[in-house]
Amino acid sequence: MSTFKSVIVENCQTFLGKLEKEVNASKTNIMPYIEDFVIHSICETAMGTKLDEEDINFGKLYREGIYKLGQCAFYRAQRVWFHPTFTFKFTEVGKKQEDILKIMNSFRDRVIQSRRKFYNNNKTNIVNDFIDNENDIVQFNGKVKMPLLDLLLEAEKDGVIDEKGIAEEVDTFMLGGLDTTANTIQFTMMLLANHQDAQETVVNECNDIFGSSDRSATMADLAQMKYLECCIKESMRLYPPIPIINRKVQQTITIGKYQIPAGTQYAILIYDLHRLGEQFVEPLKFRPERFQMEPTWHPYAYLPFSAGPRNCMGQKFAMMELKLTLSALLRRYRLLPVTKPEDIIFRFDYVLRVKDPIYVKLEQRSEDKLNR
Repeated sequence: MSTFKSVIVENCQTFLGKLEKEVNASKTNIMPYIEDFVIHSICETAMGTKLDEEDINFGKLYREGIYKLGQCAFYRAQRVWFHPTFTFKFTEVGKKQEDILKIMNSFRDRVIQSRRKFYNNNKTNIVNDFIDNENDIVQFNGKVKMPLLDLLLEAEKDGVIDEKGIAEEVDTFMLGGLDTTANTIQFTMMLLANHQDAQETVVNECNDIFGSSDRSATMADLAQMKYLECCIKESMRLYPPIPIINRKVQQTITIGKYQIPAGTQYAILIYDLHRLGEQFVEPLKFRPERFQMEPTWHPYAYLPFSAGPRNCMGQKFAMMELKLTLSALLRRYRLLPVTKPEDIIFRFDYVLRVKDPIYVKLEQRSEDKLNR
């Protein structure tokens, strides 16, 4: 992960620079800025592709497509007669989904083809770029760990995966990494804006780590950001990026007085699970301190990244990105409340989405305030 940290730091500085024009505005819709930052970061780290101006426009359509695709999928899921593809593809929503997928696939294919061309011409240099010193070498099946897309292209060359398989893996990573990370940044900013005591505790923690230096965070610094990590975890408890997940029972099981037959499809309502009073003390309150202690809840009562063999493969990367971004943000800006948690109305979707934008107010942190 340390290999990709510099990319995130660079994009984060761009993100913070763009927010400069919002300082002292009465309110700022933060999500467009966050989404722009996240899509650049994931394309450059996981895909090894830096977006140009044309790509950025495609990327905007891709982000919009994710939202629209979720709406189509949720609409379909609620209507059992639309479940068969043969039926659904002839409906108005089915045709809309097909148009959305064409746009999204076009962006994905641009990213893959751009990296494929670069990879074929610069394979040796790519490997060397990711080996700054012996401490940066991470092995994956005996090979140096590189961006996901490079590993897929190498696997394609070895006959392990085909072009369709690469596209599917890229879809999984892009779809799984964009909205989830962006949502967590957004909700954490909103919560810290509404809980000034927690925000100042994070800032004081950063002061202890960085002192008066304006340097970027190292991996060692991130490991010291214990309270910030608690805030992020508590944010994901209250606002899990994926509020509901589906699973299939592999063998008949008994839960309480109910027997669940093998083959049954079921849903886990993570949003509700995270707010159970019998698992979490004051479940509706933002209490980062709960994560400073030994968990009193069941191991499977907290599932922001799911659990088991199908858990999120990018959770360590996500936490690194979240810490880098939020620590840099709070060292530079004070967050003041506009949108309150009780104001939020959610949309029906597979990703936790809000009906109206989430706003905060940004105030520049002066040097004396930052280092007091």
